[in-house]
Amino acid sequence: MTKARKTKPSRERAAATGRQGFLAALDIGSHKIACFIARPEPVRPGSDELVLKVIGVGHQLSRGVRSGTIIDMDRAESAIRATVEAAEKMADVTVREVILNVACGIPESGAVRVESQIGGR
Repeated sequence: MTKARKTKPSRERAAATGRQGFLAALDIGSHKIACFIARPEPVRPGSDELVLKVIGVGHQLSRGVRSGTIIDMDRAESAIRATVEAAEKMADVTVREVILNVACGIPESGAVRVESQIGGR
């Protein structure tokens, strides 16, 4: 069963879904890593009000992360890749952009844009 959240359309939300037409969110925690992929859909035909329908979910035990800090990059990368791949497979889409949430011990905010080559994908 998927849960839907009512949202109001906005330029920011449209930009977040980008050309892909869906939104991907990745949460990296000390105990688990989770990825959700959702597609905005109208509440009813012709409506401006949107709901986010979850179309893919992936999760793994968090490996290489302790107390919000990445302590083993290879193990963390492997867990993140497996998580995103599971969500992509369920949703039958390829994620190119993701909203990232990382909890850590020293709260600080910043925007970072990163691009990475993923072999064969």
